Amino acid sequence: MIKAFYATRQWALWAYGGGLLLISSLWLQVQMTVALNTWYGQFYDLLQNAASYKDNSSEGIALFLSKLISISYVHNGFDGEPSFIVIAFPYILLAIFTAWFTRVYGLRWREAITLITCLAGAVSSKRLRAHPSVFRRTVTDLLGSSNLLDCRLFVQS
Repeated sequence: MIKAFYATRQWALWAYGGGLLLISSLWLQVQMTVALNTWYGQFYDLLQNAASYKDNSSEGIALFLSKLISISYVHNGFDGEPSFIVIAFPYILLAIFTAWFTRVYGLRWREAITLITCLAGAVSSKRLRAHPSVFRRTVTDLLGSSNLLDCRLFVQS
C-alpha cells in the first residue's frame, strides 16, 4: 500500500511534496503555539498588575488594547512583542489550510492505492467492482446520464 504512493513516479510530487508541506505546516503551527503561550504569560501578568494602573487608567487601557489588537509589530518590521491578532489570525488560517490539505493528501493516497490495485489485476475482485458501479449508479441517478461514468476510465487514468 505504501509502495503504491511513495515508490511510483506518478505520485512522487503528491507523496513527497505534500508530505513536506504538511510537516512544514505542522512545524509552523507549533511555533505559533509557542508564541501564543508566551503572549498569554505576558497578558496575564498585565491583568495581575492592573492595580498599578489605578491612578492612570488610560495608560492601562491603551496597554491592554495594544496587547490584544495592535499591528505595530508588523509595521515595525517584526520587532518587539506581537499582539494577539498578529499571532492568532495567521494560526487560524494555517490550521484551516492544514486540515484541508491533510484530507486532500489522504484522498490522493487512497486514489493511488486504488489505481495500483486495479491495474495489478484486482479488478476481478467482487469488492472492487462493486464500489465503482455503486458510485456510477448514484451519480447516474443524480444527474440522469447513463454513460457519464465508466469504470474503465478509472482504470486507464
